[in-house]
Amino acid sequence: VVYLLTMFSNPSVGITSSSSLASSRPASPMSKTVSPLRDRGPVLECDYDVNPTYLYQAIEAKQWEHVAKALSKPTQALTESSTWVLRKETNGKLRWRLLPLHAAVIFQSPVEVIEMLLRV
Repeated sequence: VVYLLTMFSNPSVGITSSSSLASSRPASPMSKTVSPLRDRGPVLECDYDVNPTYLYQAIEAKQWEHVAKALSKPTQALTESSTWVLRKETNGKLRWRLLPLHAAVIFQSPVEVIEMLLRV
């Protein structure tokens, strides 16, 4: 939590794009990249300005009942809780990249929401 707060209060600390993310690729609503950190399959991403996930939007709007509803559907929960939502600057440079868990911390969700996200 401290790291996340530091990251957002100090732009020089925090999320940076890896070479695989910085490479150019065709624009698509949902992109897949291979994660160099783990071997759990492709990493899902969506653009905040084009097509944020339902789960992310519910967290951002602090609609905790909608978050619980989204997380109660196993397929949707697994997909959306592991989808990175990213936002880019107008020049295409990565501005931020968050999982719903990160967003839940930033938007001060109830502990139960954090626990639901961790259980997915």
